Amino acid sequence: MSTEIHSGQSTFIQKIYDDNSNLIELNQVFENSNKIRWQYLYKYGENWKETNFQTYFGDGKENSKKEVETFDSQNRIITKEIISSYNTKLLFTYSKNGIISEIKEYNSYGNGEYKLEYSIKYNFKGKTRKLNSQVLSKLNAVLIDR
Repeated sequence: MSTEIHSGQSTFIQKIYDDNSNLIELNQVFENSNKIRWQYLYKYGENWKETNFQTYFGDGKENSKKEVETFDSQNRIITKEIISSYNTKLLFTYSKNGIISEIKEYNSYGNGEYKLEYSIKYNFKGKTRKLNSQVLSKLNAVLIDR
């Protein structure tokens, strides 16, 4: 299945889904030529998601990156690795109440060795025991996107 979003611009967004309704391709396409301007390709596993991004601008400055996310048994992100001109690895730790308690970021600049760039620790005061899964999911998404 696929959908297209046209907004009257010179490009449109094309979304392609697999039989399980997972997004497997997201493209920005030129209206007049139907050539892809940029593209995201998605692959899914039992506890991981891989995203590959590529531009096709034709200006000699093409951009690409790969992201691999892994999830725990509660479908919470536990690692995110970004592979491009340099590599970044993010590690997420959760409190017993399900809120992110720490984020660590490591970078590698071509030598394969990761160095801790920073660590953020979160402490929450108040009654977090009563937060439902939807609230936890939204709160954690804000903390991840900081």
